[in-house]
Amino acid sequence: MRDGGICMVAGPTCRGRATSVDHIVPVSLGGARLDPANLRAACSGCQVWLSHETRRWLTGSSSEPRSEVWFDGQRSTPSRQW
Repeated sequence: MRDGGICMVAGPTCRGRATSVDHIVPVSLGGARLDPANLRAACSGCQVWLSHETRRWLTGSSSEPRSEVWFDGQRSTPSRQW
């Protein structure tokens, strides 16, 4: 499994074990759907949390995107290895 089966998001609801793949830059914001550089392993808890954060930003509930969620930090940097 990608990223050694470890969740690369490490959000506040992280369960540690990745069960899905997440788009670092959401497709709805122009991220590439199938580019491996835009994908990372994620657990179900982080998937729900990221969806919520993205929705908050898109609906104007948050003044700016949480770029640290998508780009910064050690664990949120995409791996190029499968």
